[in-house]
Amino acid sequence: MTENKLNTQSGADAIVVHLIQSQLPMMTAGKITLRNIVDFQTRCTRYFQMVKEKIAEDQKVMHILGSFEDHRITDWTNTQSTTLTIMKFPDFMEVF
Repeated sequence: MTENKLNTQSGADAIVVHLIQSQLPMMTAGKITLRNIVDFQTRCTRYFQMVKEKIAEDQKVMHILGSFEDHRITDWTNTQSTTLTIMKFPDFMEVF
C-alpha cells in the first residue's frame, strides 16, 4: 500500500484502513489523534458486527491487537499484552 509508506513520514497522522468490513481494520503508523481513535473504534465495532463467526466479548481485544502498524503501539501492546487481553473492548479503547 503506497498510502502507508507515505504516511510513515514524520508528523503525518495515522489513518485507519478498513476496505472490507468483515476483515480487521488497520491503523497505519503516524500521529494518533482523537479523530483516528474514534474512527478505529467505529470500524472495529463494525467489524465485530460483520464478521461471520461472532467474536466473544472477552476475545475482541485479542483479535485487534495486530491491527497497528506503528512500532510505538505494537511495543505497548506487546509489553502489556497480559493486561490488555483480559480487557473488554470498551475498556481497551479507554486506555488506548
